[in-house]
Amino acid sequence: MVAPMIALVDPKPRFNPKDRRAFLERLPAKEAAQVAGSRSKLQRVLAGESVENLYNEGKDLLYQWKRVGDILTATGNPIEATVSNTYEVAKAEGAPHHGWLKQYEKLPDHLIQKSIRSIQKQIQEHEAWIKNPTLKLGDVNQVDPRALSDYIHHKWPSDIQRQKEQLSILQGILEARS
Repeated sequence: MVAPMIALVDPKPRFNPKDRRAFLERLPAKEAAQVAGSRSKLQRVLAGESVENLYNEGKDLLYQWKRVGDILTATGNPIEATVSNTYEVAKAEGAPHHGWLKQYEKLPDHLIQKSIRSIQKQIQEHEAWIKNPTLKLGDVNQVDPRALSDYIHHKWPSDIQRQKEQLSILQGILEARS
């Protein structure tokens, strides 16, 4: 008996703005208009206007769709979210890690330094798990190979990325105080 093939879905699909338009085009007209919000909005999307612009139209800045790269600093300059400027991004209201930054800004320096050491240790642990999954999972022969691959290629690297961003924020807090 042949085992059925399972198609694995890319957990981080590439953004394609035309996908939303194609989705609406495949729906029956009445349903597509409901999804878009109205017939006139549907026509605007089908004519090429972005769904994001349509959604954000007339909405308070706090409730608009945002991408990390679109977030503005206090000076109004667009910035990209990289580990090196995560602190600057997190200072913007509604940005990723903004709440986390606000919590840690209240702490004294010695607790922030303790948190930095803790996060550095977590990063080292995750890097070790990627190199040797048995450190975390035990007998990897007992783990579904797809789950193991997900840990090694997605879960743990994304944890490391988040931890590096948090580390950057904590270091930014300390630098801003000095």
